[in-house]
Amino acid sequence: MFLFYSVMTALLSFIAVIFLLDQYMYKPKAYKIVWAIGLFVYGVAGVAQTFAVYSHWTLLEYRIWFLTGAILSAPYLGMGTFYLLGGKKWAHSLMAIIGVFSVYALYRTLTANLASAPWLPANETLQQWFTTASFDSVVNTKQFPIMPNDIVIVIIVLNSLGALTLVGGAAWSAWKLFRTHQNSNRFFSMILIVIGGLAPTAAGTLTKFGISGSFYLLTFVGALFLLVGYLVSLDVTAVFRVPFTKKILLNRETATAGK
Repeated sequence: MFLFYSVMTALLSFIAVIFLLDQYMYKPKAYKIVWAIGLFVYGVAGVAQTFAVYSHWTLLEYRIWFLTGAILSAPYLGMGTFYLLGGKKWAHSLMAIIGVFSVYALYRTLTANLASAPWLPANETLQQWFTTASFDSVVNTKQFPIMPNDIVIVIIVLNSLGALTLVGGAAWSAWKLFRTHQNSNRFFSMILIVIGGLAPTAAGTLTKFGISGSFYLLTFVGALFLLVGYLVSLDVTAVFRVPFTKKILLNRETATAGK
């Protein structure tokens, strides 16, 4: 099942990227392109998981998975929601901060010395441990910490911002719409996005407490609900069309206006 969850996480994420980029070309909005970036790195993490679960984790796969899944996906998904719901001035400022942390995370994650870890048995390298460790053990960052402490701090900062903007922003919007009984479409899409954001956030949080058995399932659930949330949303998918063409299959704006 780990392989299935990983494959589907990657597949659903990249499908969402295609829809978001197509909708950006149809009607350019900053939140669409930022969400596309977030889903793209989420999908890359799914690809790294797929190759790792198919055989065994390697140092390169772990670096890519950690950078894209554990560090970068949450803040960019969150910023997409912030661009939709918040002011552009604050969004641009926050994006600049995230960009600086992202560059630092990219450099440190790809260059950090991961040859060994203090919890490894004597004379055993990390790569040797990867070949025998269970798949849920590799993502258990409490029992088996691998990355240096400075990268862990970057994760805390970026994931906190991501959770606050993605889950918090969507939840706030859903609650506001529920109370005013306005824009039911955005309300339902925000509910789906909240679930889609909470699932991988919970997966990452649980691993920090040493609970990693549901990690692969929760990351799959996150990709599924984010994709459905974007497809449901009129803010994102105003029309259904053959991607990157002018062939419109369903104009939801016209259909909604006609009701």
